[in-house]
Amino acid sequence: MRFPPSPVCPKCLSAAQSWKQASGKATLESWGDFHRAYLGGFNDALPYRVCLVRLEEGPLLVSNLVGESATAKLGAAVRVVFEKATDDITLPKFVLARAVVWRVPWPTGCSTGARPAVRKFHHEDTKNTKATACASRKAE
Repeated sequence: MRFPPSPVCPKCLSAAQSWKQASGKATLESWGDFHRAYLGGFNDALPYRVCLVRLEEGPLLVSNLVGESATAKLGAAVRVVFEKATDDITLPKFVLARAVVWRVPWPTGCSTGARPAVRKFHHEDTKNTKATACASRKAE
């Protein structure tokens, strides 16, 4: 997989290539805040945060880090969001992928008196919502 796209493979010059959908998951490699608009169209967006992310599939992409990003750290997990710029242009931007804490209600009939377990899941992990009802039991 490579980015940006080109009419031929830069290694073998083959035109036999196809598109592959990316997962939208990435790792934050770097970022910087712009406080000056070098082009007039960005005046209303000041200040804005530019980021370098490595897609899960491998390629590096320069984009914007949007949303709450005060706690951004190198290596943080990010996910893509799409912003419609015009009727013809939609831009991929990235937000921090935060962990969501799922709390299990206090189990009835728990004989150990142990506190309920808490497990963290990334917000995109909507299928894996199991949580251990009793801290004395191992997670499945």
